[in-house]
Amino acid sequence: MSGMFSFDSLKDPSQRSSGRLNDIDRAKGLAILLVVVGHLVVGPHKPQDNAWFEQLVVIIYSFHMPFFMYLSGFVMLYTFRALDSQRSYFDYCFGKFKRLAPGFLCFAVIILLGKILASQFLHVDNQPVGFIQGLVDIIVTPGLSAAKGLWFIYVLLEFYLLAPLIIYVFGGRPIGLVIFGLALYFLPSTPILMLDGAFEYLIYFGIGATIAHNYATVEPWLNKYRAVLLLLFAVSLLLLEYSPLAYPVSKLIIGCLSIPAIHSLVRMAPFSKSKLLIGWGLLSYAIYLMNTIAIGFTKGLLLRFISWDGTNFLFVGPILLLAGFYGPILVKRHILPYVRSIDRITS
Repeated sequence: MSGMFSFDSLKDPSQRSSGRLNDIDRAKGLAILLVVVGHLVVGPHKPQDNAWFEQLVVIIYSFHMPFFMYLSGFVMLYTFRALDSQRSYFDYCFGKFKRLAPGFLCFAVIILLGKILASQFLHVDNQPVGFIQGLVDIIVTPGLSAAKGLWFIYVLLEFYLLAPLIIYVFGGRPIGLVIFGLALYFLPSTPILMLDGAFEYLIYFGIGATIAHNYATVEPWLNKYRAVLLLLFAVSLLLLEYSPLAYPVSKLIIGCLSIPAIHSLVRMAPFSKSKLLIGWGLLSYAIYLMNTIAIGFTKGLLLRFISWDGTNFLFVGPILLLAGFYGPILVKRHILPYVRSIDRITS
């Protein structure tokens, strides 16, 4: 199995321009902002008389996770090191498991315990029935668990472990992930082991890996055809309202068109000069792990004293957004450095 997974067309990281990685960091910063907005309202309890926000969330959910998966696939291949033996593959798998599993399990349990305790005093979305059942749900059906907001990490770990094998089967070509992902996209799936999420999002992860593998060719297109890419993406959003196509097909079209459009967007001013977006991107993992905790706690407190229906949501919504976005940043920067074990797994 010599030369098992080797991508010679990728340069050594020391030879890559920092701008390319800055593109991805800025894109991650924008993507995590959209994720937090999408997490402001979850569950059956929604702010009444705010159809505009419900429509906004529908639009965001049509492309933000496909784009996030694209970024993950890009980073996976962009930072990949050749695996020349079965042992190196197992070492790679262990490294990815050690990187992602502790954060997922730690914060899933924190969310589970927090919801059980907070439900005695505050409104809690997606309340667990008990600790043991809640823990089983987190492991077996994470997308239906009390910590369902962390499903992305679970699926991402599956992709990291399987991607080298799929690429190997396709002769070392990352396009195999796209082909395999497209086939899975239209197959029936199950929430067990988050396979429904894996089936839905592998194609976008594969697109990211494929573009990273051919980035020298793709990069000029992102600048040259930016206006066309953005226009196509904007027009594709009309499919949500007017398309005769089934929603999964419309979402696939929108998700695919969002990828080059948003990637090209963060390469233009003022986004291309935004250090704030880069900072958010570098902290995106910590924000993802903790945003639902911050939003849930803040929401529980606010709803004890004020309704979020009607025009009140114009006040409550921004507070939840600030809590969900900057709460994790403050914790990461100013509290977790004193708790090294947790600080390490949120980096």
